Amino acid sequence: MNQEDRENELLALESILDSATFKFNDSTGRLDIFPQLSISPIKIHVDLNCGTGNDDFPNGELRGVNFLPPYELNFSLPENYPASESPKFNLSCMWLSTSQLNKLCRKLDEIWNRNTGNVILYDWYQFLQEESLDFLGITDILHLRNEFPSATNDSRINGASVKSQSRNEFRRAIQTTLNYAEILPMLLKYDREKCRENFITAIFACNICFEDKKGMDCLQFKDCGHVYCKKCISSYFEIHITEGAISSLICPEPECKTTALPNQVKDAVKQHLYDRYEK
Repeated sequence: MNQEDRENELLALESILDSATFKFNDSTGRLDIFPQLSISPIKIHVDLNCGTGNDDFPNGELRGVNFLPPYELNFSLPENYPASESPKFNLSCMWLSTSQLNKLCRKLDEIWNRNTGNVILYDWYQFLQEESLDFLGITDILHLRNEFPSATNDSRINGASVKSQSRNEFRRAIQTTLNYAEILPMLLKYDREKCRENFITAIFACNICFEDKKGMDCLQFKDCGHVYCKKCISSYFEIHITEGAISSLICPEPECKTTALPNQVKDAVKQHLYDRYEK
């Protein structure tokens, strides 16, 4: 019966999730789980007492992101699952602290204990995706906790001995970032990439010709967010550069003063016009 239950569970997960999110081979597998944000963008707060190592990201500054990298839940299914044994697992993440990951691991244990004898992977997936941030008290602000060992005392974390933590918990909860200074830049980079992916596949109505175009065929002004198809905005830029109105390369939306970025102009016009724009 265990074998049949496991097979049915895995088939159900394969039908719900894509191959990039769910992978399984023999008795081991992996789930990439993207937590749902209650508020978008969510603000990121850096520990004031720890340098980020980058002047672009001042300590304590709040930076907003629309996307967070996924948790990775690696699991193996023992012979007696689901009748009497829980899946063996570890949970990894680059932006949660070890103590936060431990808390999530204990919650997964609790969910299993309430449902012993039943398949559990989808329940774990659903909790991590839909409820984990609220469970950790993360709503509008994500405070990046610094629980990395100090250079002077790598046996203690935030004043608490590592030995006081369960060895089992430390095997299960894995903070994948090498040091605290890396977390914010990596979060911002990931957010930029995901926003770009979403933009190029979305459909926008050009604010000049009013035709619907894919994002890959459009230009978006950074500060105001107004979108125009490349054909229209190229003509707009070319006319202004040809007439010598270089300072007028602003968003065409009435009353909007957002200026086009140099790389946007370069991508939109021919080289000789861009050279003229630069001068």
